[in-house]
Amino acid sequence: DQLCNTVATARWFTEARQAQADTFAMVEQITTPTCWLVAGDDPIADAAASRRVQQRLKAASEFHDLAGFRHEVFNEARRDVPFALMRNFIKHQLR
Repeated sequence: DQLCNTVATARWFTEARQAQADTFAMVEQITTPTCWLVAGDDPIADAAASRRVQQRLKAASEFHDLAGFRHEVFNEARRDVPFALMRNFIKHQLR
């Protein structure tokens, strides 16, 4: 996010890649329900890769492909959409 940082270090990159690999390898052990709010037009992160991880979950999950959204879904002009989806997810989890 260039509003916060202008440089991604090599260390950040390698650590982020390792965290992604660890998550993918252990995804079937996740037991907490999750809500995936994925930016459909993200130029940085691959929405299809997120979907592949979500589909391997054994825990309850929701996947929302937010077409027209870019990387930071809560910073979009239409941020009411992901906020509403998250509120609804939390509301249903508290039942």
